[in-house]
This record gives sequence, structure tokens and C-alpha cells, in this order.
Amino acid sequence: MNDVEKEAGRIATIAIALAVAAAMCLGFSLQACAWLSSESKKVEAAVVDCTTSAARDAISQYGPILDALLVQYTQPDGKVNWAPLEDTTKSLGLQVGSCVLASVVAQELAPKSAAGAPKSGALFLDASSLRAGFEKIRRERYQGFRFRLDGGVL
Repeated sequence: MNDVEKEAGRIATIAIALAVAAAMCLGFSLQACAWLSSESKKVEAAVVDCTTSAARDAISQYGPILDALLVQYTQPDGKVNWAPLEDTTKSLGLQVGSCVLASVVAQELAPKSAAGAPKSGALFLDASSLRAGFEKIRRERYQGFRFRLDGGVL
């Protein structure tokens, strides 16, 4: 692959990321309004309940997009470049973004079963780096709250 093809690939990736981010901003803004108008975020003893129907709707709607961005921003050594992910989740707002991000991180930290696994090579994620990056964001952006998900508390 020559330099022109590599540069074209990079430009295409950036264009896709920008288009996804723009779509997410619009969708997240609308979702955040609906979220704030209901009691979808319940805080009990510093735990955000991400098992409500509104939280589940947000996770199912935005989780796959955020998961794809997590894959895109994972470096070859398995460490995540958190800066673009953090910028993207800011457009979700605190209520929506916290549950969606927690769900995606929990999904990536969960042990994978071989049944139904894709035939292509799996993405290597450095679990300790993923956990440390999420914990930093959890402390700084989400005031240290923990997140109750279907699989437990993260």
C-alpha cells in the first residue's frame, strides 16, 4: 500500500468518525432531554441505576456506536486512547453517557466465551488499562459514582 492509499484510508476513517460523532451529538441531545424529564437515573448510596428502562434504551441505542469507537481508539498494544472517547461521551450528557460508557466497559471487561465467537481475530484490549482509564473518568466526570448494570456493579 503506497502513501497515497494510506492517507486516503486515514481521511476516510476520520470522515466516518466525524459523521458518527455528529449523528451521536444530535441523537444524544434528544435522548438527554427525555432522560432528564423522567426519573431514569436513580442514585442510591452513590450507585447510578443503569437497569431502568430508559437507561437500557440508551445503552441499546448508543452502546454499539460507543463500542465501535472504543475499538477504533484502541492502540495496537491494547491500551485505549481515552481522549476522543471522553469527548464523544461528553455529548451524551452525564446521565446518559455514564450508563452507556459503563455498559460498554463492563462488556469489554467481561470474560468472552468461545461459543459464537467471530472467526476473525479478536481485538486485544489491555484490561488493566481499560479499567484504569474508566476509573479515572468515573472519578473525574461522574463524581465517583458506581454503576448498577444487569451483570453487577462497576
